[in-house]
Amino acid sequence: ALRHIFQVEESFFFVPTIAVNPNSNTIYILIKSDLNILFMIDPYAEVQEIIKEEGANIVSTGSGPSAIAVNPNSNTIYVTNRADNTVSVIDGTTNKKIDDIPVGILPSAIAVNPKTNTIYTANERSNTITVIDGNIDAVVTGVIFDVNPSNTGHIKCDNKEFATGVYRHIKLYIQYKAEPNNGFQFSSWGE
Repeated sequence: ALRHIFQVEESFFFVPTIAVNPNSNTIYILIKSDLNILFMIDPYAEVQEIIKEEGANIVSTGSGPSAIAVNPNSNTIYVTNRADNTVSVIDGTTNKKIDDIPVGILPSAIAVNPKTNTIYTANERSNTITVIDGNIDAVVTGVIFDVNPSNTGHIKCDNKEFATGVYRHIKLYIQYKAEPNNGFQFSSWGE
């Protein structure tokens, strides 16, 4: 039988949340103290000491970490931070924080869809759900762009063509536009 002991400094306070990356076999826990940290646990080590120094198994998060989610496909860890209304994005390969993404007020829960690389936070005080695109680590919105009939035009953003009639997540404040194909012109817009 496996036996694991984790020794914790008295000044630490565990947040009652835990996540596992099945691909890297790493366990993640949150700790509040004068440092707000994510601690990576090696499940094969018999004894691990959790100390206040950043190192190979400790990463600083935002203020008031409250929940963890892992995308095993991208080896990325997401931590909600209630005190500063952000989500910390952590690279599971380098164990370094990549970014803090602003979300709604008091993010208290988080979930990842690894298939679509989409992250969802439940924001307790603002009564909202924030959707984050894990490919660009930014808050997105969902829109259906449709050109009907489909052979009359196309959707373009940043010189990239997109299919029409499909639901797409788009980064906020990016200009998307519908353009007519040769020989056609648009006469009306609908919602």
